[in-house]
Amino acid sequence: MPDLEDMTPGQVLAEASVADFIKSLGLSIAEAQKALDENSVNQMGEFITARDSLGGKSLLDMGLMPAFYHYQHADITCSMQLSLRVEKNIGVGVNIGGSFSDTSTSNDSETSSSSSTESGSSTRTQTRSANVDINVASQGALTVGGQNFPLTGDSPRARIEGLADAIRGQQDITRAIPIQNCTPVTPTPTTSVSDGKVVCSPNAVAFIGGGFENGLIRISRNPGAAQSPETYRMNGSTSVDVTRSNTVAAYAAKVKDAINATAFTAVHIAAGDHFYRVFFDVDKAFIRSNDDAPLRNLAQFMKKMGLSAKVNGYASRTSSDSHNQTLSEERAKAVRNRLIANGVDPAKLQVQSFGEDRWRSEGVPDGLESQPHRVVEIMVDTPDHYIWVDGDDANQLDGVTPDKLSANSRGNGWVFLYDALGLDGLNGQTVTIKGQSFQLDGASASGTPVANSAEAFARNLATAVNGNASVQVQASAAGNVTNLCNQGDSYRMILVTSSNRQISLSGTSGVTVTESFTRTTSSSGTRENTGNRTVAVGASVDVRYARQFEMNVTGNSSISARLVSIPAPPQFLDTIKSFLDQGGEG
Repeated sequence: MPDLEDMTPGQVLAEASVADFIKSLGLSIAEAQKALDENSVNQMGEFITARDSLGGKSLLDMGLMPAFYHYQHADITCSMQLSLRVEKNIGVGVNIGGSFSDTSTSNDSETSSSSSTESGSSTRTQTRSANVDINVASQGALTVGGQNFPLTGDSPRARIEGLADAIRGQQDITRAIPIQNCTPVTPTPTTSVSDGKVVCSPNAVAFIGGGFENGLIRISRNPGAAQSPETYRMNGSTSVDVTRSNTVAAYAAKVKDAINATAFTAVHIAAGDHFYRVFFDVDKAFIRSNDDAPLRNLAQFMKKMGLSAKVNGYASRTSSDSHNQTLSEERAKAVRNRLIANGVDPAKLQVQSFGEDRWRSEGVPDGLESQPHRVVEIMVDTPDHYIWVDGDDANQLDGVTPDKLSANSRGNGWVFLYDALGLDGLNGQTVTIKGQSFQLDGASASGTPVANSAEAFARNLATAVNGNASVQVQASAAGNVTNLCNQGDSYRMILVTSSNRQISLSGTSGVTVTESFTRTTSSSGTRENTGNRTVAVGASVDVRYARQFEMNVTGNSSISARLVSIPAPPQFLDTIKSFLDQGGEG
């Protein structure tokens, strides 16, 4: 074959093998025909198989047979376009110059390491924290920096609260925050008391009674001139007359002032304002004893009126804001649980945690503790104003007017009375916890000098439960409520320090350190670089000869074929039937 650059276009076209191209198209038709025939033969297995759905007959027995297909005719068309370009290039280059050589070798090695001790958690004030789990039944000890702090007390709350108070301020510990984690006691405790004086819930038994009588006056309107003044009677010897004012809020304030001028005490609760505020000690979420009776009375009012409430928790410190967020939530949950223990429907209460939000917004100087910010506010969903009225031993509520005590009453007047009934009838009744019955006892106990008070029954029930190891429950008395935790439950103690020294922690008998103050990290690295570099310049002679060929072949082709179905060959069918008549053996 001559060089491509010397060939004529006709010679190039002859070399393009157009005949081979058309031959390939024809063979494709033949291969397609073969594939169709093999496919028809392969279908015979399905046509000769006996089928239960056809009464044991095959498709062939039913007169069906495979179809064969045949290309009746095929048209093949093709076209080609060919272009050819040949290019030659010859060049000579000469370069003569001096030479220079430079070789260098360098080594660089560096090793560094570091070690540091840092906190398990950090905040903007660079504090460090640790977590300790303390079983509710534990009477072990926690060792902090080599100093031993034993758990002492007759109930889980007494032990954990005492431990927090003992540790705070020792061994550079600035905060000790106890958090209760109790699971529901199942089945829910029950009682033989049927008059509502004992309320059982999954984690508490509450005694409803005792204390002093008190009540609520609802102010929903400013009386008209014809109704003014309105008379509010506390009992047969005490009543006040209150004239209308320019607004409902101002009128409610006048009612409060008029009652405070008597032997009774009144507090105005404005519409949209908090219904009650519960204050807390530093770093704690335990409800104090002075809030026991008000929360019990408020719960009874909410239960009667079917009111819903938001329980909003707050904290005061700036350091460890994440811990304060947790603490404000725990405080709100503690108030929610107390309201539930006293009979409020859990679905009516919504817990919200605001951490240090109010503390910051009111501009309290950094580091200053503020009692008003360690608080939970109970926001009751009602558009009305209320006057909370308290009496004492010598001043009891009796025959109050206006009487709006019925559930569907409207207008201004008394809507709730807390009846301070005695609980002496509870003696000898029972509360059943996990299948074991505990007899109620109202005898005067330590810290509860008044016999047959709600506090006495709550304290004595807690003592009885803690003295019965088989019930697997630990109890703590708080006011009129006996709080219950399962034996395997625990408190979490969060310890916080701003010191950078290492503080060791260890525990015994149910006291487990789950996160220590410190963790040590170290890192090291080695880097080594070596290299050689050589540069050379000399003389060179360059001769270049190039030939470039370019050929493009374009075209298109098509096949048009007609496919028709033909019966299976008779010889093929005869062979299949003969095979079947012989029982399919071969």
